[in-house]
Amino acid sequence: MKFLMQRFSMNAIAFAATALLAACGGGDATAPLTSQTISFTPATTGTVGTPITLEATASSKLAVRFTASPETVCTVKDTTLTLVGAGTCNVKADQAGNTTFAAATQVSKDITVSNTATPMAQAALVVVPGASTLAPSATTGLSTTGGNGTGAVTYSITSGSCSISGTTLTAAASTGTCKISATKAADGSYSAATSSEVTVTVSTCITTATQQCYSFAEASMAISPFGADMASTVANDPKDSTNKVAKYDFKANTDGWAGGTVNPTGAATGNTANTVVTANFSTTKTATLRSYSPELGKAILLKFENADGSKTMEVKTNTTKRNEWETLTFDFAQATPAFDPAAIYNKVSIFPDFTINAPKSGGAATYYFDELKYPIGSSSGGTSGSTCTPSTSSNASTLVSFDTDCAAVTGFEGAEDSTVAADPVTSTNKVAKVVKSSSAQPWAGTTAYINTANKSIARIPFTSTATIMKLKVYVPAAGIVVRLKVEDASNDTKSVETEATTTQGNTWETLTFNFANQATGTAALNTSTTYNKASVFFKFGTSGANGGGGTFYFDDLTFGN
Repeated sequence: MKFLMQRFSMNAIAFAATALLAACGGGDATAPLTSQTISFTPATTGTVGTPITLEATASSKLAVRFTASPETVCTVKDTTLTLVGAGTCNVKADQAGNTTFAAATQVSKDITVSNTATPMAQAALVVVPGASTLAPSATTGLSTTGGNGTGAVTYSITSGSCSISGTTLTAAASTGTCKISATKAADGSYSAATSSEVTVTVSTCITTATQQCYSFAEASMAISPFGADMASTVANDPKDSTNKVAKYDFKANTDGWAGGTVNPTGAATGNTANTVVTANFSTTKTATLRSYSPELGKAILLKFENADGSKTMEVKTNTTKRNEWETLTFDFAQATPAFDPAAIYNKVSIFPDFTINAPKSGGAATYYFDELKYPIGSSSGGTSGSTCTPSTSSNASTLVSFDTDCAAVTGFEGAEDSTVAADPVTSTNKVAKVVKSSSAQPWAGTTAYINTANKSIARIPFTSTATIMKLKVYVPAAGIVVRLKVEDASNDTKSVETEATTTQGNTWETLTFNFANQATGTAALNTSTTYNKASVFFKFGTSGANGGGGTFYFDDLTFGN
């Protein structure tokens, strides 16, 4: 009986426990997981080659796992982050949780990786406009030299009314100047760089390889007067005080032949100071001159001659307006004496109110002149040997193109294997081919010419605002330094050199050479020098033995934009 009572008592307890569990949802119930967080604050910058030890903690005390991308910038193993390239490394920290803790919210951090611990300063950045002088509303391309790294280059107008779209500069609609600067953005290795300003002049006076234009707005310009009571100076334009023009003042009874000689250098008077770019009226027969006269019907004489006066020619025309600007045209097909193609006409004089053997007809008066334009070219000056007439295209003029039969090359100092050959891209086109040997000197180069006697080209009509030349090149790689040297064919001590660097390989590209920025250690540009010989140097400064050799091509040496 006692045994039965004990059995019954235990069964009752078990029954009660079972009922209680059923009331609470049964024996399969699961407790909720505990949330957790991750604390992860890595360095924000790093350097290629210097690993970073990653540290992160989870509030659960469980281990944190790391992943990193992209692989070109960084990789991770356990807690070691390896930095392999410049850029942005993204690191993610995760904790997946367990039966007690829920997965943590992922933490993502970016690390900027550079090639050096501190970004380096870039080399000096220089803006190179395709032309330093533009006609109103004309366009030209913009490029830069110098700088370092992969940052993008942007251009801006710092003064003036020009405009920029991408790499194209558009001149203002009126004459004046514009100042331009460039900025090259920072990258993983270099800080940002901004160039100095460069000035582009907007003018109606444009010099090319076939036309010379002298404007008295240039700081170096002057007038050398001659004849009793004649005063010739550079002064303010009577209609525009911001512009400079030539001013001729004379008194009553001044000699009828008194005038003034154009002096491009502003130096002391004399034959050398008064030398201008040689005129060539072989094809184009006219010259023009802007004139501001106090009277209409007054004779203006324009005279070209040798610097020593041994050869002359002159033409006279009359003014048609009073106290306003007009453009006078002088027809040298009617010159007295006639144009002599063998002569060197490199001196020019202007005679206002010209008369012979009598005082000037109008008494005391003031005349103004500006923008003297006349033809130039390679066939003037008595150069012996074959010659080519430069061709023109847009605002640029071709000095040498190897599609012409008389263009040739000669190599030196290890580039003797320089020839006119087929274009590596278009075989029907002719270009210059330069093979720089493995034993070549660092200064091995090639002279391009059209006049065989002295290996010369047309005189390059540099002015203080026209300093740009261009050359098409085809080279095996980007980053090749190309030097262009121009000199006096009769005096190799007078030269100027500058450089450009290729940006492409195995394709044609046009390099821009700004002779206002001469190569280090070389002479500055002198606009009074006759530059009529050109030589090209590939991988200048590197000998053939040190990797400077190779095969290179060039074509279309041009002046201007």
